Amino acid sequence: MSQPRTEPAIPLFLGLSLVLLGLIAACPSTPPGPPFPPEPSLPDDGGVLIDKDPACTLTGDLTIGLGESDGIDEFRPLPAGQGPTVHYGSQGGIHVILGASVANPALDFPGVQVRFILEAQLCDVTGCTWQVMGQYTSVVNKDRYIPQSQGIAVSGFFILMRDWPRNSPRRVTTEVYDKCGRRGTTTRQLSGGTP
Repeated sequence: MSQPRTEPAIPLFLGLSLVLLGLIAACPSTPPGPPFPPEPSLPDDGGVLIDKDPACTLTGDLTIGLGESDGIDEFRPLPAGQGPTVHYGSQGGIHVILGASVANPALDFPGVQVRFILEAQLCDVTGCTWQVMGQYTSVVNKDRYIPQSQGIAVSGFFILMRDWPRNSPRRVTTEVYDKCGRRGTTTRQLSGGTP
């Protein structure tokens, strides 16, 4: 009785490997930025998710600045009038990587809630309205603080957007809450035609 003849599996494996290698080499490089949000995005109903520490007696508003980065360990303040760098993926996705500075943090009561809202003014025959293009809320602990000359920064927040129409007015709002019950906000207005 003769054994059925089998073809060696090596040529098939080698062929599939070459096809896979060709597909990988043909993929465009990805834009800079972390591959996933460094903190889980929280349900965004506009509420305060961080608990106030009753021992903190600091009052007043927080002083907030807007910035961006390519990771969680750096923070670059955005110059006046400039919008964040928008990254366009090869499959049509749009995202930004934002951060916030806090000039007067409560270092004895660490932890902040950060919220970013990116909006564009869209118009149709019925009028113009501000619509949310992307938003992100996160609670950040002290281990994510980046020391700054006048306080701290937190950065590396990967925010997906549905659109960022350059010919429309746009705005980026940053809100920060601390454990002392203090709040700070800043809004960057961008006119139509600016990046």
